[in-house]
Amino acid sequence: MNLSCWLNMRYQYSILLFFTLFLMTEFQLNAQYFAQHQWQDRVILIYTPDADEDRWKSQLAILAADPAGLAERKLVVYQIREGYYRKGLKPKGDWIKMESSASSPSITIQGFEIILIGLDGGIKLRQNEYLSLAELYALIDGMPMRRAELRRQGG
Repeated sequence: MNLSCWLNMRYQYSILLFFTLFLMTEFQLNAQYFAQHQWQDRVILIYTPDADEDRWKSQLAILAADPAGLAERKLVVYQIREGYYRKGLKPKGDWIKMESSASSPSITIQGFEIILIGLDGGIKLRQNEYLSLAELYALIDGMPMRRAELRRQGG
């Protein structure tokens, strides 16, 4: 088996594991939403059952405080609420309805939650508390692929 095939299988396994370990209540989330980011971006999913929730709004504000830092670390943010999503950090805007599929695996999310998915498609963090920029950056900057990026940049 060549390296490319092994890496593709590893990514598919990570996505499958992500969706089978955490059975989602009230909506299904297909891997198609995040497959476009494989090896390109790190993804932060911010889930809220209520788009008026203060914790959710505060988390968006925390992340929006440093767009350059997020971009440098190749972070793409998805806001998710039951059955809908939107990309980016704006607290207002149109929600896009998720396509449901009975054959799609799903994840359970209870209340406010943040999930960080790495470049390899694996879950790097999952928590129900605020995530500070310092914590986020320390986690990402400690990842092997990020350290390699920094070495290539000379930093």
